[in-house]
Amino acid sequence: MRSRTEDGFTLVEVMVSLVIMLMVVTVAFSGLRIGLNAWERGGRTVDQMDRRETVERLIQRQLAVAYPTSFKIKPDQSIIMFRGSSERLEFVSDYSLESGPGDFRKIDYAADSGRFLYGEKGLFGYIAEENEALPERTLATFSRVAFEFLGKDQQGNPAWINEWKLGNGVPLSVQVHLDDDTFVVRMVNQ
Repeated sequence: MRSRTEDGFTLVEVMVSLVIMLMVVTVAFSGLRIGLNAWERGGRTVDQMDRRETVERLIQRQLAVAYPTSFKIKPDQSIIMFRGSSERLEFVSDYSLESGPGDFRKIDYAADSGRFLYGEKGLFGYIAEENEALPERTLATFSRVAFEFLGKDQQGNPAWINEWKLGNGVPLSVQVHLDDDTFVVRMVNQ
């Protein structure tokens, strides 16, 4: 005759095996979750780098060919349409974000609370105003966006300045800061 304990597993043995299985499954899912989180962080980093590279290419393409277009502000006075500050840049280019190369249009870049804003307007009927509204289209977000312009200091020496006034022509170069990246765009049309 056999005893009852030899026919199967005891309750304690079943409970111990379930606890061990639960621990194995928990460790496996924790590892999977850590892997997925790392994948998502890497994906976000790649997306941010792609956005920054896209914005850099757009700026370089449009800004390099900024055209020194004259606008009449009074019947006897014309100005070159190019102005900028450390947070905003306005100029005329024949390259559009929407349609590529084509007609000349006024391009507007601005930084507002970490957002990199973009706008463009056709030149037909455009009148340059002192305080124009910020563009509405957000292309990307950056922790830092700043512009500097290569002009001349008071002694006539080349120097980076933070503001380029409307009517001063086109600067020699524009230095652009996006996050920790800095690049210089040399102006072709002077």
